[in-house]
Amino acid sequence: MQPKSCKICGHPVSEFLFKAESKRYAPGEYFDLYRCHRCSGICIKPFLEFSDAQKYYPLSYAPHDPKQTKSNNIREAITRHLRKYVYGSRINQRATDINTIRRLFSGILQRLTYRSFPWPIVDGKLLDIGCGNGTYLAAVEELGWHGFGCESNSSAAQYATKSLGLEVQAEDFEAVVYPEKHFDVITMWHSLEHFSDPKKIIGKVRKLLKDDGVLMIGIPNFYSFDRKLFKESWNGLEIPLHAWHFTPASIRYLLKNNGFKKIIIHNTTRPTDMAKSLNYLLEDRYRLKPHKTLSMCLFLLSIPVSMCFSMCRRSSIIKVYAI
Repeated sequence: MQPKSCKICGHPVSEFLFKAESKRYAPGEYFDLYRCHRCSGICIKPFLEFSDAQKYYPLSYAPHDPKQTKSNNIREAITRHLRKYVYGSRINQRATDINTIRRLFSGILQRLTYRSFPWPIVDGKLLDIGCGNGTYLAAVEELGWHGFGCESNSSAAQYATKSLGLEVQAEDFEAVVYPEKHFDVITMWHSLEHFSDPKKIIGKVRKLLKDDGVLMIGIPNFYSFDRKLFKESWNGLEIPLHAWHFTPASIRYLLKNNGFKKIIIHNTTRPTDMAKSLNYLLEDRYRLKPHKTLSMCLFLLSIPVSMCFSMCRRSSIIKVYAI
């Protein structure tokens, strides 16, 4: 059943953009993308409720896969130590020179990493919506936060609870119950686009946040140069798992109309995502599956281009901070 109006702003009129095949998750199935005339939010049709979309998630879906928590490579080790230095609560807050360095590194991490971390506060409570296998929550608790999570995938939630010792509820966010004005920070790292009713989700988030609480969101940017360049091969498309696609304008509209006052948007530099789009493009158009050497070359090629797109504020992924 198709929605009668936009689930972000309620406007009844939308325009057809293009049709795309779900090559990765449902080969042979096609979905239409429509853009709302008022808020510029983009949804897929046939429209899928959140529960209906669950059948399309593969068992190897990375955010749910426990194997993703076992990375011990050099990059992860460096990132972990840098993260603890920048956001760790034991750093001397009175040392001006150290604070300056920490903020410098914080800005770099915000633009280069998949997920960002909030500045530590005493007895801070953080809720991660769509926490997957708990990788982010575990890192948050390592920095001194009291972390909570909710995850609809039962096996991922079970791993986060039993193997990592985290407080994770194996439920959809719509069904989970928390006290109002309970959290200092709520994070949604690439989960908002998976929900069928963004307005309902953000409305509930607003009720759970304290009055001075912060919402941190990571989403693909439909307004990006990557999407225009790669079209149906764009890595951020991921239909039908992504029921909604956002632009900076549509995410601002959604947040402002649900009680958030201060909204900051950062464009990230993510050459990994651009390299994936290049890989998909080669597969889609030329039936060429890149080997490791070619994939590395594509990644190196993507670094300066991704930096350029980010400086132009048209990056493939944006991070949104709302108070």
